Amino acid sequence: MQASELYSSPWFHKARACVERTGRPWAILSAKHGLLWPDQTIAPYEQTLAGMPVSQQRRWADTVLTSLTPHLRGVRTISMLAGTTYRRLLVPRLKERRIDVYVPMAGLTQGLQLRWLNQCLGRAPDRPESLFVSPDTDDRWAHIRRFYDCLAGLERRLGGARKLSNCSGRMRWPVRGVYFLLEPGETRSDTGRGSRVVRVGTHGLTRGSKSTLWGRLAQHRGTIVGGGNHRTSVFRLIVGTALLGRDELRCPSWDTPARTRSAASEETIEAAVSGVIGRMSVLWLSIADEPGPDSIRGYIERNAISLLSNSRRRPVDPPSSGWLGRYCERQKVRLSGLWNSDHVDARYEPAFLDEFARLVDRVRPDS
Repeated sequence: MQASELYSSPWFHKARACVERTGRPWAILSAKHGLLWPDQTIAPYEQTLAGMPVSQQRRWADTVLTSLTPHLRGVRTISMLAGTTYRRLLVPRLKERRIDVYVPMAGLTQGLQLRWLNQCLGRAPDRPESLFVSPDTDDRWAHIRRFYDCLAGLERRLGGARKLSNCSGRMRWPVRGVYFLLEPGETRSDTGRGSRVVRVGTHGLTRGSKSTLWGRLAQHRGTIVGGGNHRTSVFRLIVGTALLGRDELRCPSWDTPARTRSAASEETIEAAVSGVIGRMSVLWLSIADEPGPDSIRGYIERNAISLLSNSRRRPVDPPSSGWLGRYCERQKVRLSGLWNSDHVDARYEPAFLDEFARLVDRVRPDS
């Protein structure tokens, strides 16, 4: 039968319906046949790339690219719904040909992929193809606006943001979650009123990790008396480098291993770092999933960072002229406008906002 009718999984049926809505050409990645067009007639088969030797997977990728090449003239972007195994060897080769590859469901578990596909089918966008192309600046503006709308809902449910210096382990913290930090003097200038987020983070994404949300925040904040250890918190480390740069201070051991530390000079900087971070306010979102590579916490964290980052983009809600991060030695901090360096150059997946909104809606007002 035709390839478009052969595959029977609910995932395939939903994915096919979504891509057909765009009116754009589409094809199937087949472990047995390579690239298949929907109207090609084939027989049923049982074969997958998983478990194939790498050399055989490379030959498969060569076959796919050979079949695809005649159709690439004038093409600037390809969207892929296929899983990691099927796109891993294709994406780098397509990028070598100056073709942008957009993966709207990257990082989503199978269940979240089905939810994303259902949401696509439930929408009636003016431009159906926009579901499968990288968001442009106007889209990003709207997505940031939606992000802050969700964050405002979270703030209402929590009863307001908390100043970090006033927080303690006696508060009712969830065991696991994602946090959002707001810094005095840093406000939104493009997408609405109010404070802008300057850092997004979580904790312990390695499988089996026992770390907790408050434990991580406590490491960042330091002790109540102004102490702290920047070697257990990259956040403290980069705030320290910014203070050193702005105030023209010297502490040669700050960005070195512990065995070379200079206790006296570091203590002064640690106290200053605790002062800066302690003045920040925190909002947190409880997400109780287990640590691991498919953690929803990690999914929300990396996409929120990528959405808010101004690195390599036209700035939206840029930092103030006096923002301390402008003095940080890490270029990614300076360019992104965030106290983050991971994920600031990555693409965000707009679908994460649906999951973010769903998680916010689940927060009880007394939590």
